[in-house]
Amino acid sequence: MDALERSLNIGDQLGMLAVVVDPIDEKAVSFYRKYEFIFIPGNGKMFLTLETFRKS
Repeated sequence: MDALERSLNIGDQLGMLAVVVDPIDEKAVSFYRKYEFIFIPGNGKMFLTLETFRKS
């Protein structure tokens, strides 16, 4: 959660649009789904736009 909050704080300065993660197990997937991360088809990674994170 700390990393996500830091990403949000500096995202505008760096021109970031989203955060991409590579969940290591189902527990991690559950955590990310709780925060509305979406699977990227075909590679098991997930992403969350910074705009979505701001709204939550």
